[in-house]
Amino acid sequence: MTTDEKSSIASGLATASLRYPEGQTLKFWLALLRGEMYFGGLLDHMRAHPQLSYLTIDTTGVCDLRCPGMCYYHPDIDVRQQHVPIDALARSIADAKEHLNLQSLVFAGKEPLQNMPRLVQLAQFASDLPGEKLSIGLVTNGRAIGKHRVELDALASEGNLSFMDVSIDSGIAVQHDAIRGIHGTQALAMSALKECSQAWTSVRVGSTSVLRNDNANGILELLRSAASFNRHFFITPIQPPPYTTTAPLPWSAIRDFLNQLTDLLQSELKDAGVEVMVSLLGIYLTEAQREGFLAWEDLREDSAGQCYVETSLGSNTLQMHVQVLPETGWRIGRITYTGAYLPNTHFLQVSDPERFAVGYIQERSIVELYEEALSSKGILVEILDSRETHACKGRPCWDHCFGGLVGAEHSYVGGAPLLQQPLLCLRTEKDFQLNHTNSH
Repeated sequence: MTTDEKSSIASGLATASLRYPEGQTLKFWLALLRGEMYFGGLLDHMRAHPQLSYLTIDTTGVCDLRCPGMCYYHPDIDVRQQHVPIDALARSIADAKEHLNLQSLVFAGKEPLQNMPRLVQLAQFASDLPGEKLSIGLVTNGRAIGKHRVELDALASEGNLSFMDVSIDSGIAVQHDAIRGIHGTQALAMSALKECSQAWTSVRVGSTSVLRNDNANGILELLRSAASFNRHFFITPIQPPPYTTTAPLPWSAIRDFLNQLTDLLQSELKDAGVEVMVSLLGIYLTEAQREGFLAWEDLREDSAGQCYVETSLGSNTLQMHVQVLPETGWRIGRITYTGAYLPNTHFLQVSDPERFAVGYIQERSIVELYEEALSSKGILVEILDSRETHACKGRPCWDHCFGGLVGAEHSYVGGAPLLQQPLLCLRTEKDFQLNHTNSH
């Protein structure tokens, strides 16, 4: 990055930040870029301003699918342990709302509908808590929605369900079923997505997809086939090992997908009226900005501190969410079916995630566990400290991702030294030499 480019991003972030005076992420990003704040200062703010924006609760550790190389749970995790008492989960939800500014409660697991009684009871409890209503939702593979429509319809009609995301990785049935491991899965998920989208007018029903190196056309086909009844599409590029066994995506693959997606939304689907959100880690932002997919001054920040750019394409909206600063241990937390409190959901992708657990909610309050995750013994301290002397600190893309900050737990989980370049970054020294030559 040239000096002019660095000034450009600083100027753009300053302009964007002025539009959102209550925002935090843009302000901290700009301060880190200018050298007005160091990671220790960011940590001090996190400790002083608890903000558990998203709490995920696993209602179960079992699933009705076999997803080779894709499951969020490591295949060697023991799913036969005793479930945490439901009263401990209820107490954690109430405490998180009262003391940690909880905004969104998500039910997951391997497949949350495999323990429907627990999901219903907790959703009803959370919905009845005093004060501002929580956003309550679930992420499901869609196979069992038909079986549980009576319970789900009741949650929706009684105002106890705010959103539901159905995981569909391709509009091509044979491709999705191969990814998920069982024939017929895509048909069940698509049918459930359509029926619930039409029946639950007060619930944000949408699809969520993982962009891999083999399903870009399948996701585009999903938009074509579902745009008539599904308004919300969420797309996230796959993360590298140890999170999954699938190779990370180079920028060229993401660029080609974004170009095809943009063309589709402003031509064939120009009258569809859909909202598409694509998540971009900081490692991709250098190229995204240089190739015109975003402008720094156009960044927005929502009430949860997430940054994004938004573009209108015909009647459609394309949002690209920008992930630069960490949420580990501060804005996100996950409670496993055994009651283990994890400061990052990716810890489920090792064979023994409980070695990364802060503690158990049946033994200590979620407020204590949240505070310990931000203590001097927590993972976030190690990650932030490692950025100060990280191997790629002098690289021109540093100010866009701070050494792969949001993916730094990759090294932590995989056992690699945190000072090494995170494996999810695919750049080489040749890339920087080329960019330096092109900038003159």
